Amino acid sequence: MKAFEISEFISDPLALQPIEIPTPGPSTTHYLVRIHACAVNFFDMLQIRGQYQEQRPFPWTAGTEFAGVIIATPTEKKNESASPADQTLFCVGDRVFGSCRGAYATHILAAGHNLIRIPQGWSFVSAAGLYVSLPTAYAALVTRGQMHAGEWVLVHAGAGAAGLSAIQIAKALGATVVATSGSGRKHEICRAYGADYVVDYRREDWPQEVLALCAQHRVGDGKAGVDVVFDPVGLIEQSLKCTAWNGRVVVVGFAGGQIEKVKMNRVLLKNVSLVGLHWGPYELNEPHTVSRVWDDLHRLIAGERIRGIVFSDREFRGLESIPRALKELESRATWGKVVVDLAQSGEAKPSHLSDKKTTGLDTEHIDHVLDAAATPHDMTNKSKNDAQLLVDTYTGAKDWSPSEEARIRHKIDRKLLTMLCCTYSLQYYDKAVLGQAAIFGLQDDLDLSIGNRYSMVASIFYLGFICGAYPASLLAQKYSIRWVAAGIVAVWGVCMTLTATVSSYRALYAQRFFLGMTEAGVSPIFMLLVGSWYTKSEQAYRMGIWYSCTGFISMFSPLINYGLGHITGGGLRPWQYMYLFAGGVTILWSVPLALYLPSDPVSAPGFGERERYIALARLRQNNAGVRDPVFRMAQAKEALMDVRFLLICAMAFCINITNGPVSSFAPIIIQSFGFSRFNSLLLGMPAGFWGGIVELLAPLAAYKISQCRTILIVLTQVGVVIACLLLLFLPWTSQVGLLIGVYLLSTFGGSYAVLMGLQLANTGGYTKRVVTSSGNFVGPMTFASSTRPRYRPGFIVTLVTAIIAAILSIVYRLVAQAENKRRDNDGFEESLEQAYDADLTDRTNREFRYVL
Repeated sequence: MKAFEISEFISDPLALQPIEIPTPGPSTTHYLVRIHACAVNFFDMLQIRGQYQEQRPFPWTAGTEFAGVIIATPTEKKNESASPADQTLFCVGDRVFGSCRGAYATHILAAGHNLIRIPQGWSFVSAAGLYVSLPTAYAALVTRGQMHAGEWVLVHAGAGAAGLSAIQIAKALGATVVATSGSGRKHEICRAYGADYVVDYRREDWPQEVLALCAQHRVGDGKAGVDVVFDPVGLIEQSLKCTAWNGRVVVVGFAGGQIEKVKMNRVLLKNVSLVGLHWGPYELNEPHTVSRVWDDLHRLIAGERIRGIVFSDREFRGLESIPRALKELESRATWGKVVVDLAQSGEAKPSHLSDKKTTGLDTEHIDHVLDAAATPHDMTNKSKNDAQLLVDTYTGAKDWSPSEEARIRHKIDRKLLTMLCCTYSLQYYDKAVLGQAAIFGLQDDLDLSIGNRYSMVASIFYLGFICGAYPASLLAQKYSIRWVAAGIVAVWGVCMTLTATVSSYRALYAQRFFLGMTEAGVSPIFMLLVGSWYTKSEQAYRMGIWYSCTGFISMFSPLINYGLGHITGGGLRPWQYMYLFAGGVTILWSVPLALYLPSDPVSAPGFGERERYIALARLRQNNAGVRDPVFRMAQAKEALMDVRFLLICAMAFCINITNGPVSSFAPIIIQSFGFSRFNSLLLGMPAGFWGGIVELLAPLAAYKISQCRTILIVLTQVGVVIACLLLLFLPWTSQVGLLIGVYLLSTFGGSYAVLMGLQLANTGGYTKRVVTSSGNFVGPMTFASSTRPRYRPGFIVTLVTAIIAAILSIVYRLVAQAENKRRDNDGFEESLEQAYDADLTDRTNREFRYVL
């Protein structure tokens, strides 16, 4: 095996080199543990340099704390009369953490009394740093410091491993905590873990600052200072200046490097108890205290009063990174516990396990145990993101009232939905200008009436949309959504403005293609934003709100273009003014979008710490993760093999066939009924009103009525079916009935609004949700110029695809119901344990349940 064996003292940790040494076999008295993570400590460096109070004969393996899996148990039978500590029973495959010499290696032999089972839900990395810091802090504060609820505790090196442990324990037991630390980052960490006040120990007058806090906030003797001092650094002399009468100063180490000489008159004058705490010898001298301390700590852990303290600003992976981790610790730029992750995905099994004769181990059984025990816990640790860290480090009340959540939800609505609604209105306005410009000279000026040129102009937008949606979504994953969205809006605004300069249908093809590319990212990005801010039950309605703007803007855009259509001067045609106006407004809108669009609860400005916590914690019920900046090919492949994803894509394709006649052909169709071009614009307004109402009410119904989304898709598609039947079979002289048919076509928007919410709620995994965002291309191509004025082939295709979409919705419901039932029968209860894990998709997270 590989290990850091010390044969001489070394001053610089970077000079350490791992070497191959014999792997220990099964022991008669000790457990053989395969190490998955090890912690680095200051006393490890002191030992390596020869500066520790206890010296061992060379050679010896460095390191003390570890976590891993038991791969062999003691071969000697337990002595029935042995003490309880010696009777500790573990089995092969148990996940344990512990402390004994030799942890900087891939394997270690450890006595049972030096091992403890890893708490449920904790990873190897999180557990590797528990064994020393946590009981040291508890024993120092409670056993030696006699701390009580209501007292004030001064914790030195608050951002260190022992310090963060002490802060959490003191807060859990009802104390007020003043922490000392250096940098601003460490101040933040101390507060995040519960410190009430933080002072900078680098200032010479820090004891006076502590005294000032006590004088301001305490009464009686408490005004003279703190009750308990937790000192792992060596700041006794200064701490005595701010200790109250009958105070207790507990010395647990000298991380500062100097062993102090104390002026005992200060101890005498304030009646101070000055005590030490060396946790290691307790196992030999007071084993009953060890048991009691760990019992108390397990209760705090089970009650979620203590959480992991692993330094997460940088990662240390592989045994070879231990010297770098020690150097980083020595720089004092770290916080918490610096832990090295030794378990690598796809890691080859150690060579000694391949030879049963050498080790006497059943390698097939060992391999099975290692795979089963290591994988899920390591995956959980690796996939935790900023959202999980924010929730983990929040120290306020973990619950909230419905009114408090409603207030935060309304704030999110104000900040986010306003931006989404305005942007989506502009997007649809810019896209739909084509149909209105067509009856104001665009068709004639660019020869679009010949063949299928106009249909191609309408369709090629979606070809660009298909090409642009995925790159835009990837940009939104890797960079700030706010800046990506603003950039997209600005570029499409420029593209709109340049449309006024085209002079041929070929140039218009190019313009429409690039306009589609630039506008493509808006819908998927907005869907991802909604998924990052709202719960499953809220998503459909919120998406319906901004999607309904496609209808409501269609009420007002005819009025705008009605006015622009009357402009005859300036050397430009009316359709050119329409594009110049639309493009100019879009470019201007990109500025407030860049300034104010909130990307996610973790980074959005304008939210307090508690508001961020609630905004994130309430998303646990989504069970689909939040924004994850890593593209995961496995999720993309999974999407393409998932029948539910394929059904959603098929439904989206069929539903959006109707978008062709609605967005690009409605003014032309209305004009073909015999109306003037200006009246055709005005008569299109009710279609926008009806579409907006349906797009708003259908998601609202999905929000209010449980498990009805697929049924709503069927009902709204019925409206499209009725519209197609009216337009196909009514006589051309029945203008009112034909207009009603045109208006009812807008019902498709309600189907798509609900489908987007269904897609987002049922597609766990951020990358997979990106894959599901797609455009449409076929719809406009079915409305060929040669079939004017009735466009029968186009409406037949629209009718058939509407019926297919309704049928697919029923199929989707049955498939999702069957999968939910199967997971229930398999014993996978719906749970929120993996709610922040952006790397688990709906298929791999067996606790996920599909919305119907």
